[in-house]
Amino acid sequence: MLTETTLAMPAIIVRRLGTMTSWTRMAMALGMHATIAQRWQTRTRRNTDGDLWGDVCDNCPLVVNDDQRDTDGDAVGDACDNCVTVANPDQENPDGDSFGSACDNCPSVANNDQLDSDGDGVGNECDNCPALANVDQANADGDYYGDVCDDCPAVANNDHLDMDNDGFGDACDNCPAYFNPDQMDSDGDGMAMPVILSLSYLTLSLAVARIH
Repeated sequence: MLTETTLAMPAIIVRRLGTMTSWTRMAMALGMHATIAQRWQTRTRRNTDGDLWGDVCDNCPLVVNDDQRDTDGDAVGDACDNCVTVANPDQENPDGDSFGSACDNCPSVANNDQLDSDGDGVGNECDNCPALANVDQANADGDYYGDVCDDCPAVANNDHLDMDNDGFGDACDNCPAYFNPDQMDSDGDGMAMPVILSLSYLTLSLAVARIH
């Protein structure tokens, strides 16, 4: 319907306005060029996901979400939010999995399962002790194992070899071939007592065998 504003215009303009959509007529009345007005109309009416909300006001313009639910209040709807319960309007996600950095237990390593066997808040994929809780991920020797599960916490030993199975890796075991979980070394010579005692026993046994 033409208004008094349009009636005050030259007749040719009024006739042209009469053939345009209401959006275009309004834009023309505001002084917009017709092409710009049509683009504006298209943009403001666009609804990419086809739900009840146009793109300009849809908190998930690419995902259908008629309820527009936004649990964490970060202006990103739950249906497309990579951290539904933690506000993260930037949606930062450097590892490209399904979880944003703000709620990802391995923000630098992709892990869609978010498995965390020891419950320390660090996912198995990036936990240096996945079976033992260690929130701080302390790792004094800089190898693959955190201090709490490293059999040589002060000596780097990525292979974790422990030939005698005494809980001390060969790299730091003072008796790598003999089981000695106490690592006792009474004389401070770097050799554990079990080795000395074993050698003494062997010597004594040989001596006794010669006598007989």
